[in-house]
Amino acid sequence: MRPARKRLAAGAAALFILSGASAAIGETRISSGHNVMVIPRGSPVRFAFFGRDEVAKFKGHFELTGTYRYGYAHDPAARRARRETLALSFVPDLPLAEELPYWQGFSPPATLSFSNVRAFVSRVVPPDALAKLKQKKALSIGGRAAIQVDDYKAGIECGDAHYSVRFVSLARQRPVRLTRNVVPAYGC
Repeated sequence: MRPARKRLAAGAAALFILSGASAAIGETRISSGHNVMVIPRGSPVRFAFFGRDEVAKFKGHFELTGTYRYGYAHDPAARRARRETLALSFVPDLPLAEELPYWQGFSPPATLSFSNVRAFVSRVVPPDALAKLKQKKALSIGGRAAIQVDDYKAGIECGDAHYSVRFVSLARQRPVRLTRNVVPAYGC
């Protein structure tokens, strides 16, 4: 078979395989670095543009529900420098995570970070729990919350997908849980 026909056959096979998945895909966008952003049908955000460094930016305000964890990060580099870093991670509920845009080849966002961590902490984490964290009576604080967010971004850094939002307001919160576990460090 000629190389052009092989490519055509491979493309047709890929299209056939993806046709079953395309029912959930609303649209795709291709970045200047040739990475494909998948925007599921029914997504709460709309594609705005690609920024620098393979970052896709979206418009839209939505309610995010899930579990957060705020506490001391497990970061060996920071430990060597005798610095301790507080980190925040948010695990969105699966039905919502599947509606958020994601990079092709990666799964929908399993964890989100925040562009304004201080705003989240001051409005969501109870002051008494925060005091126990600062006194190191607990190494992390966790809980469930429903929050309003916007400014959804998806980037690729160090060969991994990264997703973030901006905290706007607290919708609902459940009691927090103090633990002796550290928060896993993300990044490269």
